Amino acid sequence: MPMEGLGQKGGCTAIHDDLWVRALFLEQGDKEILILSFDLLFFERAVVDRFKGALSRAFGLAARDVFLNTTHTHAGPRISRWAYGGAPDAVYLDQIEEAMMEAAKDAQSRQRTAFLHAGVTRTRLPVSRRKLDENGLARWSPSRSGIICDALPFCLFRDSEGAVISALFSVACHPSMIYETSISAEFPGVATRKLNEYFATEGCMFLQGAAGDTKPRHVAVDEERWREGTWEEMEAAGTEVAEAVIAAAQDELRPIAADLRTHLIDVPYLLEAAPSREELEKVFSSETEHPGRKAWAQEMLTRLDRGLPLCVEPFVSAHLLQLGRGLRLIGIEGEVLARLGLRMLEIYSQGVTFVLGYTNGARIYMPVTEELPESGYEVESAWEYHHPSRPAAGCEKPLLDTLRIVRDSGEIPNE
Repeated sequence: MPMEGLGQKGGCTAIHDDLWVRALFLEQGDKEILILSFDLLFFERAVVDRFKGALSRAFGLAARDVFLNTTHTHAGPRISRWAYGGAPDAVYLDQIEEAMMEAAKDAQSRQRTAFLHAGVTRTRLPVSRRKLDENGLARWSPSRSGIICDALPFCLFRDSEGAVISALFSVACHPSMIYETSISAEFPGVATRKLNEYFATEGCMFLQGAAGDTKPRHVAVDEERWREGTWEEMEAAGTEVAEAVIAAAQDELRPIAADLRTHLIDVPYLLEAAPSREELEKVFSSETEHPGRKAWAQEMLTRLDRGLPLCVEPFVSAHLLQLGRGLRLIGIEGEVLARLGLRMLEIYSQGVTFVLGYTNGARIYMPVTEELPESGYEVESAWEYHHPSRPAAGCEKPLLDTLRIVRDSGEIPNE
């Protein structure tokens, strides 16, 4: 099968470590919530809708009560049409759905009374990949002084005797160390394995954070370039994350009174004006353009030929899930950059907040307004997600305004 994420050629040749779908089924009174974590890059919205439909038929769950996050490993099979690299394998998507349903049913069947505690520590793992040059333009290089989201939130579900049943944890860092044609869950898989071993459970689950512009420091050679990582470095990165959680879990953690609530809403993400037909035809007819860019131009021209608009106000979903007073997950359907993640944390500053990208899919890279003049891959890559143009000034405002409204309404409070 073709791989996805780092341009690996020739398809999968080996399995270094397995990919998993993990499920956590929560119930309080008549409220049921399912949290899913997949060791995959990200799904397109149509696939997420398909999966949630299957879960609704089996469990009666509404879309807002199914929280789906991908760890964003770059060492997995292709599962989307991202970057015009080709379509996903239909049989593999069927396999993923079957594994998801099995995991969800297993989680539901093993429910038991749990007591919840949460905390936040810090991680040194992520390094910004937006290095500004002398002209203030971002280039794809390590920036150790660049802005990152270094929070490492976690929560533990314990049984009546204090044993850990399940744990959620998150860092904001691209799992993009391994460029080989071997399947791997990357450093999130290592961290999950280590925590499962430590807590003697199968219930630990990694959720990917605001990782859109960071990579592990292990592959930052200097201030100019990245390099491919080794399996040993991947193991070290995951072990570091697990050890940070273990160390923080020794402290007296905040007890959380269960109070399950969910909120799911589509929010506009603003793009610049769409290109003209003439501009698109120039890209399509160019002999030097990247094949993916030519395919993008062809798709945009096809839409125009059919009388369809080029949408410059796509919607991304914002999924808020409160586990208890002072503990919530905020999942965004995009590749959230660190600055945007930090602003979300400012809105939900009390208690423990998981700020997550890659939730219910990933529609686009999501910078903030002041990053637009810096350009760089994360600003210019909207075409890879089948959008006509790049983000516009004020792109982040509808999302942040929506979070404030949900917070201030008391639906998902900041307390």
